[in-house]
Amino acid sequence: MTENYLMGSKMDTWKESDVKNITFVVTEDCNLLCKYCYITGKNKDHKMTFETAKKAVDYILNNQEEFPQSSVIWEFIGGEPFLAIELIDQITDYIKKEMFRLDHKWFDSYRFNMATNGVLYADPKVQQYIKKNLNNLSIGISIDGNKTKHDLQRVKADGSGSYDDVVKNVPLWLEQYPNSGTKATFAHDDLIHLKDSVLSLYGLGIKNIPANVIFEDDWQEGDDLILENQLRELADHIIDNGLWNEFNCTMFSDSIGSPLNEDNLKHNWCGAGKMLAVDYQGKFYPCVRFIGYSLNKREGYVVGDIDNGYDHDKLRPFLVLNLEKQSPQKCIDCQVATGCAWCQGLNYDEARIDTIYERATYICDMHKARVRANDYYWAKLKRVAGIERKNSGIRKDHLYLMLSNKATRHCTYTPDDSKEIKMDLDILKKGLEYARYNFYTPVLMVPAEGLTVEQKELIKDLDVLQIHSGGDIDQTKESILVYDNRVEEILEGDIGLMLVKPKNFQGLAKNLQKLFGKYPRVNLVVEEANKITNEDLAIYEEELIKMAEYLTDKLSEGVYLELNVLSDMFNLDKMANCNAGVDSYTLAPNGEFFICPAFYYDNSEAIGTIEDGVTFDYQDFLRLDKSPICTACDAYHCRRCVYLNKKQTKEFLIPGKTQCVISHVERKVGRKYAGMLDEKNILKQITSRTIDQIFPEIDYYDPFERVVINLK
Repeated sequence: MTENYLMGSKMDTWKESDVKNITFVVTEDCNLLCKYCYITGKNKDHKMTFETAKKAVDYILNNQEEFPQSSVIWEFIGGEPFLAIELIDQITDYIKKEMFRLDHKWFDSYRFNMATNGVLYADPKVQQYIKKNLNNLSIGISIDGNKTKHDLQRVKADGSGSYDDVVKNVPLWLEQYPNSGTKATFAHDDLIHLKDSVLSLYGLGIKNIPANVIFEDDWQEGDDLILENQLRELADHIIDNGLWNEFNCTMFSDSIGSPLNEDNLKHNWCGAGKMLAVDYQGKFYPCVRFIGYSLNKREGYVVGDIDNGYDHDKLRPFLVLNLEKQSPQKCIDCQVATGCAWCQGLNYDEARIDTIYERATYICDMHKARVRANDYYWAKLKRVAGIERKNSGIRKDHLYLMLSNKATRHCTYTPDDSKEIKMDLDILKKGLEYARYNFYTPVLMVPAEGLTVEQKELIKDLDVLQIHSGGDIDQTKESILVYDNRVEEILEGDIGLMLVKPKNFQGLAKNLQKLFGKYPRVNLVVEEANKITNEDLAIYEEELIKMAEYLTDKLSEGVYLELNVLSDMFNLDKMANCNAGVDSYTLAPNGEFFICPAFYYDNSEAIGTIEDGVTFDYQDFLRLDKSPICTACDAYHCRRCVYLNKKQTKEFLIPGKTQCVISHVERKVGRKYAGMLDEKNILKQITSRTIDQIFPEIDYYDPFERVVINLK
């Protein structure tokens, strides 16, 4: 069941992306000395004058071609901006007057924005300004959490805390801005107060809390475990008290913790370079973090000034900067990379050379801890309230946990006929922990008798898959069911899987149709591919054509069913093969890791133990992108078995001929299936692509022939 929730959803921002952020640093002075503040060069001397601000406003408003956005946020910061409230009043009056005089597109679409430490919020001059601009003004007050945590970091010049000075102004602030949130920042020495701090802020009536850990190199060994435990305890409180639809905190997110996609790689995390920051001298910067007073190791990064405008050559590096071009390979390959943030200014300050193209990764372990806590939160929310997260990506890495050597089969391997060996509870615990810390989705391979009470207790708050026996289907004698751990019985809506040997091809369509009576999707796996004959292939093709006709008739009736070997090609534009040993591993009952169950049953050498983890170092010999045949092939649905590869060709990378031919028979029938759908004008119901785009015409069944020809 999917329901609405507030906790973990994206917080709305005004006008979203079509808005220009322009920041005026009106003063570099502050009435607090917050210990973790990234602005390390605060001072009382650098104050903006009205004439400097006026020249900046004139340049911005009179050069609309430089600022094409339909809306604008004029932001005023310090130091503490309320120390310069009279200047801000002058500047904003001038902005309003000039936008009106010029009939500027922003006159009806602007906001003034300030982030304050809150000490001066009730000052009469500040309140007079707020009342004057209330409808076009946003103000955020920084309250870090409970008194202990806040006073640990946000201190006055004499070292005393500022909590009492700030909290007394919160009721007035919430009266004026009832939907406001407070940004809570956590560092090494206050991390243990995270849970109580967030709950304390909720207690003050603040319902939205953008929270983060600092990006700087402040973290020590074990901090990630503290963060994870704090967030898990916070998750328990939120779920146990039903608070998920009343409050929000960005430490929980429904969109973090999955692999990057092509779109992610082409974007930057922040808007540095697309924003504009103006300092007290009238110099332009990509954002405030590039101004000298917030840098420790480098000079300020100037990209223009109020007299000469933008230096577009200096802006060019920012406007083409993206995740892919500034991140180390470990970040690009990370299975939980989404939601991992960075600060472009810190990247610049910390880079080994003078560049913005090197990413600081100090929060790597902290991000992973946050992801693990989110896994816990969303799994428990699903179990307790039946609520599914809406925006999560799919991790491709899986850890198969073989609870017994008699566990239900799900692929092309021969089961063990010896005495049953069961995985003991301690190994299972360690296996689940290994999966959690390495971000593998656990897949329980369950024996016929099902899970024990102790095993069910272990997985109750985990998001796992299970492979169970689903009963016999005529001659195939094998079918299994994959489903999540919320259910205790076989339900419609799960996935059926049929294993079939060549000797049982005859009547395959009839047996598959029986499975489709229960499941909307069936995965078909051909066993003993190395033993298949031309006669077997002919029968297989005939049976698949029958299935294509069946699936076409069903879609004509408005029922969409999926058979992997015919349907998956419609949604694929690259290989989606089994990547055992690269994206997935198997933990055997004895606590040893294997590439997949087939290698365990074949008495192959283990690739690690539960004590040491996966330790083998020849993954490159298993990678799909290293195979000269598979990378030249467009049968993207192919199941490519590295175990069979090794058996047939002595190489993990090279499939035997029968594997390739089977996949191309399926591809051929898949094209016929697309033609049947097109004739009935229903192909567009499942794809926007044409038949030739999905299945280009080819004249071979074995891509080996294509590779060899190209090499000649």
